[in-house]
Amino acid sequence: MATMKAAVIHEPGGPEVLRIESLPIPTPKCGEVLIRVKAFGLNRSELFTRQGHSPECQVSARLRY
Repeated sequence: MATMKAAVIHEPGGPEVLRIESLPIPTPKCGEVLIRVKAFGLNRSELFTRQGHSPECQVSARLRY
């Protein structure tokens, strides 16, 4: 099974809650595409979500790369 690396958070907190995990590469569904990401960045919105300041977002977010 092919895997990818993902920056994952399971609970709110500082940068120490970010974990790099290996996850299965998702299979695109009808009407979807799979793209290869070479690099990514985190902006203020992700910072607030990671810290738990975005109640409309679930904390167990996956930032796949």
